[in-house]
Amino acid sequence: MSDQPEIAKEFDLFLSHSGTDKEWVKTLAERLEQEGIDDSPDARRIKVFLDEWDIDYSQNIVNRLNEGLKKSSYLAAILSPEFLDSGWANQEWTHWFMDDPRARNLLPLLYRSVSLDGKRRIELPMPFKTSKHFDFRENKHFESEFGKLLRRVRGQLPLRGSPGTARYLRSHFASR
Repeated sequence: MSDQPEIAKEFDLFLSHSGTDKEWVKTLAERLEQEGIDDSPDARRIKVFLDEWDIDYSQNIVNRLNEGLKKSSYLAAILSPEFLDSGWANQEWTHWFMDDPRARNLLPLLYRSVSLDGKRRIELPMPFKTSKHFDFRENKHFESEFGKLLRRVRGQLPLRGSPGTARYLRSHFASR
């Protein structure tokens, strides 16, 4: 147990990404901030740390990134080959991992498997190899994966079974 006082969390999610993926990350951030932290109508909105929104002109970039990391409940790593080549993103996720070596609050979001120039495939380092990731590689799965991410950020447990399974079990056992 640490003797350090608990730091108040200002952000629900720190979005660590490559500049190459910035437009998609901004869209994701906007969608997240439209959502409540829970399903109640008066819930506070989810708040993300996004460098473009949370580091102003004349502010020390490194200090603001460190502050954003400390004050975030989760780090979402937007995984692409360019992310893994990015010095800034590498500093962010390794900094996070040093404070959370079991990677409990590290959320891997697989965005692209192949570099934009088509020459490199993603090679995930540990801890990303050992974590179940959110798969945003195909647009057709965005809503489903977004729902899973939202559930995780809200601290909700995974759904057990499916509505179809529940219907089948009710009808199967009701006829006996």
